[in-house]
Amino acid sequence: MIIEYSENEALNGLFSFIGRGKENDAADKTVKNRIEQIKNDHGFNDLMFMKPEQAANVVNRIISDLSYEEAREGSPNFKNSNNKEQQAKHVRWYSDASSSVMTQFRQYALGLDGEVKSLGESEKTVNGVKFKAPYYKLILPQSAQNTTPTDGVSTADLLSLLSDKNSNPAPVATAVETPAPAPQNTALIVGGSVLALALVGGIIYAVTKKKK
Repeated sequence: MIIEYSENEALNGLFSFIGRGKENDAADKTVKNRIEQIKNDHGFNDLMFMKPEQAANVVNRIISDLSYEEAREGSPNFKNSNNKEQQAKHVRWYSDASSSVMTQFRQYALGLDGEVKSLGESEKTVNGVKFKAPYYKLILPQSAQNTTPTDGVSTADLLSLLSDKNSNPAPVATAVETPAPAPQNTALIVGGSVLALALVGGIIYAVTKKKK
């Protein structure tokens, strides 16, 4: 049996390879965009400005979404990739993204003198895809409380501050009283002056009369 090979078939094969390359690039871009979208939707870029509990919740939601996408991409029924190698690459990208998020979360915790503690994994099923989502919480030591803007003052702390303030009130500044000058007896002074003038007048009158 003779198989004829034409130039057109060779060209068709070349165009097919180029077309697959473009499809692979588009699939890669879709995965990268999806990773960034998950992080942006939950506000991951603002992690350093969040309070500890809020930051932990954000990280858990991001890890959960990335875990779902990783399981979906690795599912045998998922046909977004043109070959198994590309599919495995996308699975690895989602896994690496989860690791990167956790690394930054641990750095955030260290900045607060805290540590990240695993709460275990939760099994989920979304759109028929089963996956395991790990969950974490942030543990802060007692010494780290109220040392950073991200660690809010608790109700107990506020009550303690108010209690201390009420039990030890700040001293109230009072005006220094200056002793008032002793009241002067005006009538006594005037009377003394009149008496002195009368005496002098009497002496002058007696001397004058005696000369006459």
